[in-house]
Amino acid sequence: MAVNRDPFAPRFRLTMNNGDVLSDDVLRFISKVEYEDESDKMDKMTITLSTSQVTDKGVEDILDASKYFKEGNSVLLEGGYGNSLYPIGKVEIVKRQPKFPKDAYPSVEIVGYDPFFKLMGHEPDKGVNYKQIK
Repeated sequence: MAVNRDPFAPRFRLTMNNGDVLSDDVLRFISKVEYEDESDKMDKMTITLSTSQVTDKGVEDILDASKYFKEGNSVLLEGGYGNSLYPIGKVEIVKRQPKFPKDAYPSVEIVGYDPFFKLMGHEPDKGVNYKQIK
């Protein structure tokens, strides 16, 4: 049975390569999702996991979240409003970057690229375009 949601509330859903839809227990650690989609450049998704929500039980939850965000896993991002979600893009995770700012909680940035990046033989640099694929 579908959950009735506020039809005007924006939301997103992340589905992993094995078909697992991330639960609210995992989503609560996500503070930001960015998807860069340009017609002639590699698509890129950045997911920021924040540790500001960690409690005693939360330590287990964030460890559970980390199993989903391993290099090589694919992630499908869907977004929309209420119960209506539409595919935005799919990427393969290439790296996890921990951040330790002086004035904020530690976080981890998960970076993924369009799966075509594998044809380049290396991780795309900022601004790389499809013409550079050999």
